[in-house]
Amino acid sequence: MGYFDNLTQSPGYKPFMKKLLWMGLAATVVGLILKYAAQLPIGSTALTCGLGVLSVLFFVSAFETPEGCPQNEDDLQNQPVQTSMWQSSAMLVFVQKLWGWGAAVALIALLFWLQQWPGWNTMAIVGVPVFLIALVLKLICKNHQQ
Repeated sequence: MGYFDNLTQSPGYKPFMKKLLWMGLAATVVGLILKYAAQLPIGSTALTCGLGVLSVLFFVSAFETPEGCPQNEDDLQNQPVQTSMWQSSAMLVFVQKLWGWGAAVALIALLFWLQQWPGWNTMAIVGVPVFLIALVLKLICKNHQQ
C-alpha cells in the first residue's frame, strides 16, 4: 500500500475531505464576490486559495478506492464474477483517476482564466474534455452496476 492508499483509507479521511470541500467552495464564492462585485484585490487571493484547495482535493480523490472495488484480499475473493468490463475493478479505478485528475486540471484552468494568467487555454483544452469523458464513463459504470 502506498502513501495515498493509507491516507484515503484512514478513518478521518472522508469527514476531513467533506469539510475541505465546503471550505474550498466558500473561499471560491467569497473570492468571486470580492474580486468581481466589490472590486477588492483580496478577492484574487481568496479565489486562488479556494480553487487551489478544490483542485488538490480532486487530485487526492483520484487515489480513493471507488465504490464497488474490493478493499483487501478477502473482498477480492468474495467478489462476484463480473459480467461486463464496465463492472470490473480496473475500469472503476481508471474512471476514478480520470475523474479526479481531469477535474483538478479543469479547476486550475478555471483559476488561470479568472485571474487572467497565461496558459489557461491549454489546460482547459486538456482538462475539460478529460473530465467530461470521465463523467460519461462514470455514468456508464453506475448504470451497469445497478
